[in-house]
Amino acid sequence: MTVSRLWLLALAAFAATGCDEGRQNPPDVAVRVLNVAPGYPELFFRREQTSYDPQGGLTFQSAAREVYDEDTYDFYVDERDLATGRILANKWSFRKEIVGGAVYTFVLVQVGSEVQPVILEADPPAQNSTSTQVYALHAAEGVPALDIFFEAPGTDILGAVPWGTVRFLGTLPPRTVPPGDYEITVTEAGNRANVLLRSGAFGLGAPESTAFVIAPLGGEGIAPISVVGLNSGGGVLSNADAQAAVRVINGADDGAPRDVAFGGEFSPPLFSAVPSAAPTAYAQRAPGTEVQVNVTPAGNPGVLEVDQKINLAATRKHTMLVSGPTGTLTAAYITDDDRRLLKGAQLRSYNAASQFAALDFLVIPADVDPTAAGAVASLSPGTIGLPANYPPGDYNIWLRQFLTTTIVAGPVPVTMTAAGIFGVLATNGPDAATATITLVDDFAP
Repeated sequence: MTVSRLWLLALAAFAATGCDEGRQNPPDVAVRVLNVAPGYPELFFRREQTSYDPQGGLTFQSAAREVYDEDTYDFYVDERDLATGRILANKWSFRKEIVGGAVYTFVLVQVGSEVQPVILEADPPAQNSTSTQVYALHAAEGVPALDIFFEAPGTDILGAVPWGTVRFLGTLPPRTVPPGDYEITVTEAGNRANVLLRSGAFGLGAPESTAFVIAPLGGEGIAPISVVGLNSGGGVLSNADAQAAVRVINGADDGAPRDVAFGGEFSPPLFSAVPSAAPTAYAQRAPGTEVQVNVTPAGNPGVLEVDQKINLAATRKHTMLVSGPTGTLTAAYITDDDRRLLKGAQLRSYNAASQFAALDFLVIPADVDPTAAGAVASLSPGTIGLPANYPPGDYNIWLRQFLTTTIVAGPVPVTMTAAGIFGVLATNGPDAATATITLVDDFAP
């Protein structure tokens, strides 16, 4: 709360002692806060004199809604120190007067290595209005000027007039349109043949005020941008034309190469003769909620070792881990987040060591005892761990039997750098008491 706000309260309280009307509550003002800074795992937003909820950070492309009294406030945006886990207070700040009747969207934009709040402010349609309001911001650093088309679904943009042209940190001012179904198409400025994104159809009601933010993806998927819509609900608009991307890690016990076919296409399969313990490159294919996947011995499509369906999300990358005994393989998959963090490294764990009931993956400094250290992931065979973020530095990697102090692999010394994406694959070792650690992704030479 600012000094001016305290003074106003004091005046109101004093006036209440001398009249019957009493103190009047100031209007409530809604503020939407959106994080589109891809280089940070999460950001923390607060108003002055408000403490942080350590679990309440805004992850990338997520939003929160706050309600404040009409006044002028100092606002703060902070990050978490990956080494200590503490929130670094008062990292970025700005002051803003918020006025009743207006709608505010605070967009946390990455500019170089800094976070810059961009404030979108609009007078929304009246409550009895039959119109809906839209406006837009280009928040994708490194992406050139864009033309934005806002049209009814199915409109051919070759004959349409752009809503407007916008450059990084530029905005398209509020406009009112009839409620209904729309789609957004984003192209290179002046070149409508170069479509960067075409959304699926979405509905807008009245009265509503919707901010559309062109966000960078920072390597998270296979598209350069996304569009986030914010109103009383909101979310990331799907890209109607986008493909999915997938790669395969062959962790089969026998170490033999495998063919991996998608959608029943065996001639040729999407991945041919995948070698052991080495991720393939990503390949694009159509997304879908039930994509048929088959794994066979290399060159032998008549023997199905995996026959299952998986989900592939448009614009996203996926990793599939094939593992298990010959003839009865399993396939697990995960949606990858390949954003390069400015101040941290990302680590992913893959367990294809079928001879152990479960393994602890340890990534710890050299002076830490691996028999007692906490695990970054505890995985049963044929599973993939969630990504973990680490500060840059030198570490040892160990594998330990789950719920024991028994070490089965390590130490393997590694160095993880900022903006790196690293992977650790566990497979069966040369005997029944050991496992093998294979380093993948940015660990690879």
